[in-house]
Formats: sequence, C-alpha cells, structure tokens
Amino acid sequence: MRLLICGILVFSVLSACVSRRQVVGEYDRNLSLSSREQARRPQTLVFFLMDGLSVPLTQKLLAEERIPNIKSFFLPSRHEFFLARSTFPSLTHVNMSAILTSRNVDTQPVIGNKILREGKLINLESPFAQDKFSELVRPYSIFTDLTRQKRTSMSFAPYYGDGATARYGLDLKMGFAYRFGDYAYVDAELLQSFIFALEKIPVVEWPEFIFVHIIGIDGNEHRHGELSKEVVVYAEDIDQRLGEVFELLRKASHEGRQIGAVMTSDHGMSNLKDYVSIDQAVSSLAPGATLINQGRMMGVHFSPAFSMRERDSFSSSAVTLPGVEMIVHRKGEMLSMHTPNKIYTLRYQDADCGRDGNYALSLEGRPFLCPSQLNRVSEKFYYPYFATSLATYFRAKDGPDAILLAREQTSFGANLHAHHGGMTPGEILVPLLLWNLDYQSAEKHPQTYRLLETFRASRN
Repeated sequence: MRLLICGILVFSVLSACVSRRQVVGEYDRNLSLSSREQARRPQTLVFFLMDGLSVPLTQKLLAEERIPNIKSFFLPSRHEFFLARSTFPSLTHVNMSAILTSRNVDTQPVIGNKILREGKLINLESPFAQDKFSELVRPYSIFTDLTRQKRTSMSFAPYYGDGATARYGLDLKMGFAYRFGDYAYVDAELLQSFIFALEKIPVVEWPEFIFVHIIGIDGNEHRHGELSKEVVVYAEDIDQRLGEVFELLRKASHEGRQIGAVMTSDHGMSNLKDYVSIDQAVSSLAPGATLINQGRMMGVHFSPAFSMRERDSFSSSAVTLPGVEMIVHRKGEMLSMHTPNKIYTLRYQDADCGRDGNYALSLEGRPFLCPSQLNRVSEKFYYPYFATSLATYFRAKDGPDAILLAREQTSFGANLHAHHGGMTPGEILVPLLLWNLDYQSAEKHPQTYRLLETFRASRN
C-alpha cells in the first residue's frame, strides 16, 4: 500500500482539480438524469475501510482510550470487537477488489498488487494503472451492480470509486502530500468532502452505499512500525475527525433514516526485523521464470520448458534461501508444500461444497473435506486458514506456478518497518466493527469479501 496512492496521484496526467464541493455536484447532476423519487430509498450503508488497521493496533488504541469516538459509536458498552479475515495474499489491491466484488481471490481478477495477464506483467501500483484496475474490477463491482439496479452510491476513495454515482476523483495536491508523508492532509480532504456531502445533500436523498477509504494508518505503519507512537497519534487524529461524521449519521438515524455502518481493514500488518534480497538467487534456480516480488511473498511463473522434475528440484533448493519459510507449487490436482525439513501435500477433488465452492481438499492424505470443514481441523497446520487460503489462491486464473513465503517479520521487498501480504494471523485477521447492523456468519472469522453480499443483492 505504501506506493499505492502516492505513485498514482503525483502525475498530472491522471489528476483532476478536486474540491469538497465536487462530489456533491456530481451526485446532484447524476441524480437529475433519473427520477429523484426512484433514487430515494430509506437506507444508507457506510463502509469505512481503514487501510492497515490491525487487530493489535485496535486493541492498543481501545485499551489506552485513544479512539473515544470510534469506541462510543461502534462499541459503546465494551472493548471487545469481532474479528474477520482478509483474503490471501493480504495485499491492498487484492482485498479492495475482493470486498468491492464480493468474490474470493479465485473468482475475481486481482490476485496481487502486481499481476501477470496474457504474459504481460501489470504493476497495479504504477501511476498509470488505475484505469487497468477499474477495467478489471468494473464488471463485478458493487458500484456497477448498484447503478444497474438504479441504486445510488458514493466513493471517497480516489482509486476505488469507478462506477459510483459520485466519487472523489484523483487530486494532484493530495498525491504530493501522500508522497511526502502528509497522510493527514490526504485523509482530512477526503473526510471533509464526506462531511460536506452529508451536510449538503438532503437526508432523504443520501446514497444507499458510501465507501470511505482512510489510507494514513497504513502509510505510517510502513514508515514507523505497527504500534509506533506516530501511528497512535495519527489514529487519534482520525478518530477526532470521524467524530463529526458519526454525529451526522446518528442525527440522520434519529430522523428515521435506516443507517448502518461497518469499519474494517483490508489487511493486518507484520512488523519487520529482516530484509533479504533473493530475486537473483531465485532467477538462477529457475531460468526463464517471471518473478513477481510482493514483499512478504514472491510468485514464480516458470518457463513452459521447465519440467515438473525441475520444479521439484527448484522447490527443494529455494526453500534453503535466507528468509524463506515455505515453497508451494501446484502439480496438477495437488499442492506440494516444501519446508526445509518436510514436504506436505494438499489435494483437490471435485465436490459440491455450496458456498465453499465446487471442490474438496485432502491435507496430508486425510479424508477430503469442504474448505470450511478443513478450517476447523487444520488450525494448527502452520497458521489458521493456511491450507484453504493456499488452495483458493492456486485456483486463481493467471496465478503463479509457485510461491515463496517469507518467514515471520521478514520481507523480500522494500526495507520497511512493517509490511503485509503473507499468511500470519497478524496479516490475515482484521477488526470488524458494526453499527446498527446484525451481521450473521457461520464462520468464526467471516471473510471480508462476503461483508457486502447481502446488501448488494437487496432491493429494498
């Protein structure tokens, strides 16, 4: 996420002059194109995506009473909160796409911050990649669905608002602010624009869905560490700014508007102690391969001429490289998981597993189980959801032939204080805060990509 917004927004070719009034004006114009009466619906769902808000950070902020407005709004009588789990890889683009499309990584088009499609490497963190991200996600996006249903939406997320009735567009000044670490300016502009919209648009014409992306916690974590003083101070500032938003939502609710709110994150975080550069070593072990380094993991697309025997040999050798915890590669209907001491197996089998998908899994030769059943019996196999997350990822279109997973607190990428993308509980589990909502899930930790399923299908 560190380069996600800064690289995109600093280029004037992608920039627009955005003011706090712009979103309101766009919303008013688009409503005038259709029947305002049809657009008037009794409900609004506000989805706060707090980029990088981890479980340990949330616990610390609550315990030290640093976020009183968030607590009084979402947790008025308790400190405990629900936990959800993000999609693996625990990267921003993957999870933003998953949440907005209500699809897991094997059925949606964004499987990394960098992806290989039709033999071409696409870096979605590039300043010129926003249109490509929108193109990939648009057919499945909640914004597209709502517009098709003649329902209204609004996005205060410059990179993720394609198809909304109105959105906060790209802003050159915000881009420079993010590039030089002024995250407060970026988030303040988005939140002030949001507040302006809530105040100026009549409550009966509020959009049904509002998506708000707060980016600065993640940026500060990368620079200073997950629980650093800088992150805590920044979270306090965001909480203060959100206080005004919460008051407006409460007021509208008291006036009879059906309002619900969600606050969650796209991923957790892992503090780093080690940075190891292994690209050259991996390339030498797999000549002709395309490597996709995502920091906490690395994807390997082997050359077509690279035989299965050579792939096994690659895994056995690469797992001994510094900082590598495991090598996983797919061999037909089996995943081969190489560690320095043992090779584990995970097999696929066609099956009707309902919401889990059309396949069952066998870990280490045990009976085949649907993914949700396997989750309950494999909690101690490395990390919770480890086996099923791998299985889902390796079913994705255009996925790599193999991946290298970094050890805890280790990165293959930039030398940061904290990063994400791996499968440790700190990276996968995220807080889930709800207001005026009763979300039911059969899972211990509901998957964040499923949070909007029911809402997007509702036509009330």
